[in-house]
Amino acid sequence: MLYGGFSTNELEPEPNWGVHYCSISCGDYDNDGNLDLVIAGDDGAGYRLRLYKNLGNGAFNTNEIPVEPGWGVRICSIAGGDYDNDGDLDLAVAGEDGSGYRLRIYKNFGNGTFDGNEVYPEPNWGVRYCSLAWGDFDNDGDLDLAIAGDDGSTNVFRVYRNNGNGTFDTNEIQPEPGWGVGNFSALAWGDYDNDGDLDIAIAGDDGTDYRFRVYKNNGNGTFDTNEIEPQPGWGIDECDLAWGDYDNDGDLDIAIAGYSGWVRLRVYTNLGNGTFGGYTEPDPGWGATLSCLAWGDYDNDGNIDLAISGTDGGAGGKFRIYRNNGNGTFDPSEIQPEPGWGVRLGSIVWGDYDNDGDLDVAIAGYDNAGIRRFRVYTNLENTTNHPPPSPQGMQSLKVDGKWRFQWFASSDDHTTTKAIRYHVAIGTNVTGNYDYTSEMIHYPRGGATMGNVCVVTGAYYQSNISTNRTVYWKVCAIDSSYKVSPYCAEQIASKLEMLQGINAKESGVYPNCLDISRNEKCRIIIMETGYAEIRIYNMANMLVKKFPKRYFESGQYEIWDGLEEGSNKKVGAGVYLVVIEGDNVNKTSKIIIKK
Repeated sequence: MLYGGFSTNELEPEPNWGVHYCSISCGDYDNDGNLDLVIAGDDGAGYRLRLYKNLGNGAFNTNEIPVEPGWGVRICSIAGGDYDNDGDLDLAVAGEDGSGYRLRIYKNFGNGTFDGNEVYPEPNWGVRYCSLAWGDFDNDGDLDLAIAGDDGSTNVFRVYRNNGNGTFDTNEIQPEPGWGVGNFSALAWGDYDNDGDLDIAIAGDDGTDYRFRVYKNNGNGTFDTNEIEPQPGWGIDECDLAWGDYDNDGDLDIAIAGYSGWVRLRVYTNLGNGTFGGYTEPDPGWGATLSCLAWGDYDNDGNIDLAISGTDGGAGGKFRIYRNNGNGTFDPSEIQPEPGWGVRLGSIVWGDYDNDGDLDVAIAGYDNAGIRRFRVYTNLENTTNHPPPSPQGMQSLKVDGKWRFQWFASSDDHTTTKAIRYHVAIGTNVTGNYDYTSEMIHYPRGGATMGNVCVVTGAYYQSNISTNRTVYWKVCAIDSSYKVSPYCAEQIASKLEMLQGINAKESGVYPNCLDISRNEKCRIIIMETGYAEIRIYNMANMLVKKFPKRYFESGQYEIWDGLEEGSNKKVGAGVYLVVIEGDNVNKTSKIIIKK
């Protein structure tokens, strides 16, 4: 059966079992290439925290793996993230476990099992009615943890800084000291002002009123306490929110749903100047509370669509997907993956669970019949979506004594260039060991923050790594349907100081006019012995040929016959740049190719 592009023969990872007051996280927890599901909540007989492994054939192993046997949480939040940069997804968990409120992190052994010796960002402390999210807010290469909720005495809003050694700084950061939200609060990281650091949106009841705010990251480990209100004086409770560039203009907008005197569903438009310009209602006059929502391009047209479930003020719950028209509006004729069915007090997450190139949707919660559910709806759309190509034109630049890594913006068969995201993996010790920023790509709730580069003012990642260190890095591109390109070849950013100036005794390139139709070859002169890497770019700054780093004695070398990288095709006529970078020289010279 098919309805609105989804099979109504839903898949139950564990037949006839489900939870409410729940949270779901998807990710490849066992590193087998398939998206698994972790779920926490109340199943009526107890509180649960379980991993369901994806078998890779559109089904899940019904023999669930307890993250900690006999233990679980409800009115909770969970999130996967590689907090220790070892290449697998660890799990942050917060909620009520029956004896108190908890905040824990479980380290992944890499095979989908977890270390029962959990990490406590703050010992003997936790929250319920909560929301949490991973994000590297201080750009130091490891994931920090934001959390909001009720800790039993007050509503809180905190960020725990990752120390980079498997522990957290217990002196938490409060974006606004003494302030927080509870009662089904929501928060999410997103670089809304495109300045290269993560800001944070938050909503909920702060004890005096309903709030909806964005806190700007100052870039120095603090937040601007003069919060931004997308709609001044307006807020929401029993809610969920997610960042997403729904209008494809290169900045992150916010979808939010909940209760503000009546049920609401709105998308607030980012104007790109640090402010918001009003809202769009996907279905005017309709909304949901006790809700969950998530962005995902389910129809592979390059525009992110919006899934939502919750109660709309009537009986039971609703489960709907609003198709993005691509012009800043939504089709109000919602899609119901299962007509007349929905959940409240639930959770929802997109993911390509059957590896067929489109986004399926996992959902859990209390349904209209008062039964706890956990289901996956398979997307049967037939639009082909290819992953974007690997990024090109990689460069390592020195900016204020720190390494900046940049590349050319990628293209895609459906997603616009401005909407493509990237993930940079960085290592500071040896090749292939990405200890500064993990190569593991996380797909959080509200997919707009997938990857670690969301800026559109330039495709780059500004690290906090001193240029006195040699680093290894690579980057991949991610489209609006979570399709991921291969990583580019690993790049090396040398700690050696770049020499400035040109004189007649420097190493160089000649002849500077080369006729490749006569099989003339480009030659270099090396004036001093040492290791050097040679790269050749066209005038669009695209890499056309790279010669691996090697040792040179002083002397002359024939290096290039005009062939493109990885082919027997000769380049076209024009001006090219030859870059020699090594221990004793860093020089760029022009060369003219004629045919």
